[in-house]
Amino acid sequence: MLSAAEPARLLLLGGEPFGEPVLMWWNCVVRSRDELGSAYRQWESGHPRFGRLRSPPGPHPGPAAVLAADHPASVPATPSAPP
Repeated sequence: MLSAAEPARLLLLGGEPFGEPVLMWWNCVVRSRDELGSAYRQWESGHPRFGRLRSPPGPHPGPAAVLAADHPASVPATPSAPP
């Protein structure tokens, strides 16, 4: 059970596991470091792919993208097998 002190919204997403390894960075899920670099640059430049934030304080800069091949966050996760 979930509860909140004030009115709140919750979005629950689900589905089949990805059939390939994925990388996750902040609000992006991608298949390669190249896609991660592209998503990072698009976020930082305000690309329309991410929509427009209409509330204060405006767009929040993303944390530095982890693109180093030996960094643990850049190692693709193995997709879990369906139950």
